[in-house]
Amino acid sequence: LAGMSINIEVFSAQSAKAVLGRKFRTTRDHFAPFIEKAVERLGVGSVRSAIIPGLEPLESTLEGVEFLASLGCLPVLSPFRPSGTVRLHAINPPTVDAMTTLLHESRSIVRKYGLGLGPTCLPCLHNVLGMPWDGTGD
Repeated sequence: LAGMSINIEVFSAQSAKAVLGRKFRTTRDHFAPFIEKAVERLGVGSVRSAIIPGLEPLESTLEGVEFLASLGCLPVLSPFRPSGTVRLHAINPPTVDAMTTLLHESRSIVRKYGLGLGPTCLPCLHNVLGMPWDGTGD
């Protein structure tokens, strides 16, 4: 079983530019073609990409879920949890209500493409928004 993780992290160009700095400038234009090629080689659902809810508006994160799923890539929702040692420590984490909405809407989006939310490995679910059955599309 082969797989690959290509983490977009923040979908909105405006938010990504503010949060990702150099990574935004050097890799942003290459994400879609790289994901498409990886899905072509490894198969639909074998490629995943983390998005970090809480670093951009909820609508932008949902657009990112749609974008990734449309490429055959499993979105992985890894909510932002600030640490006092990082530059973004003053940003509040997303609310439970926002994460509940995100989970329900993301499930609807990925199902349209015959996918689930990633990751599909049970031990990898420890820091993501999802349930064990999300990776199967059930």
